[in-house]
Amino acid sequence: MIHSASINAYDQKDIARREVRDILKGERPSVIYPQLDSNSKILDIGGGHNCWGLPYVNHIADFLWTEKQKVELFETKQDLKLFTVDMEDYRTWGRLESYCKKNGKFDLIICTHTLEDLNNPILACEKMNELGKAGYIAVPTKYAELSRFENYYPKEEFRKHSSLPKGGCGGYKGYHHHRWVFQLKNNTFLGYPKQNSLEYSNSEEVDSVIDSKKHNSRSLGAPVGAMSEFAFWWKDSLNYEFIRPHELLDNIDKPPRMIDLFNPDDLTEQALAKLRHD
Repeated sequence: MIHSASINAYDQKDIARREVRDILKGERPSVIYPQLDSNSKILDIGGGHNCWGLPYVNHIADFLWTEKQKVELFETKQDLKLFTVDMEDYRTWGRLESYCKKNGKFDLIICTHTLEDLNNPILACEKMNELGKAGYIAVPTKYAELSRFENYYPKEEFRKHSSLPKGGCGGYKGYHHHRWVFQLKNNTFLGYPKQNSLEYSNSEEVDSVIDSKKHNSRSLGAPVGAMSEFAFWWKDSLNYEFIRPHELLDNIDKPPRMIDLFNPDDLTEQALAKLRHD
């Protein structure tokens, strides 16, 4: 079940993460357990780079390892267990599955700013349910992914390349390397593929947030207002659904699922309240 969802500003993510770290080290009552301790098995999926839960995270699953990264991780926590997992390939989850069969499920699984990068995040969600008792997930809000703020790609030294359009390639919606837009609706984690049709779609509800001055405060090309990231805890099972690409516009005899994305969701009131509060 999903609960305790919140929206975080881009420049306030560290505050939210400090609160999570306090839970990991047992200094703050947890919404998942009365208290986690040094014996708790905590896994970070996708934490090979910038694993902010260390040293309280004691297991990491990722596949972008370099020897330098491994050395740095073990310097932070000597008894850290690393699992090389390509999150989009069933075949690479075997070692983690065997580990859980022998030692039991992980007490907590952290997965932050990873799912939106994957072609197939469904597998990662399936495995979190299979291998974990509870978890914490963070992804960009739909407001960030439907804003046009990336006007600085490609890098300066490549902008004049003959193969690129004049003026660069910026101006599209969201982060250029993300493949999914997420929201919470009816206590379900919903993923929508970033199809080209989203570039030409708008709604009053979403635009009212995107066009607000507070949302459009910027730093390093990213939205830093109240609308940048949403995070939530889950326990026992993660309720999720991923929309098929054709369902965005052509959903047979049902309304296009794009309508869901552009209408209010479980966090809309919280988003609007943040915009009203200075």
